[in-house]
Amino acid sequence: MKTDLITFVILEILLISAFFVAFIKDFKIKKLEMAENQRKSKMQKTQNKLGLVRMELRVKAEVIRGEKSMNMLYVNFGIASIIFSLAVQTCEPLKGNQVLFIVINYAILIYLFFLSTWFRNAILFKLFTRFQRN
Repeated sequence: MKTDLITFVILEILLISAFFVAFIKDFKIKKLEMAENQRKSKMQKTQNKLGLVRMELRVKAEVIRGEKSMNMLYVNFGIASIIFSLAVQTCEPLKGNQVLFIVINYAILIYLFFLSTWFRNAILFKLFTRFQRN
């Protein structure tokens, strides 16, 4: 049907747009982190050359998600996977190319839900906390 194709195209545009935005945002975050690390190391070298004595304590922190947030992440990934798989499977014009679209969609969803820091923190968990408050 014509509406199947239109719905599929809209969903794919939304998914691919979310992927590119998240990828660019994650790239910018990593670039800022690298610049901050370089700035700190340059500052240390400059201070050492001037003969200043400086004590520094470095702490490495690791964020571990709680069970509740991980369950929410898995459930939302499952729901999104089902939605995008059904959109591909019900679209008649895609017969013969469905596996390709399903694999691409799964790869994008895995990146968004499990690898993209920006998507999880700026989009997913903000929506989750908003729904919890209401």
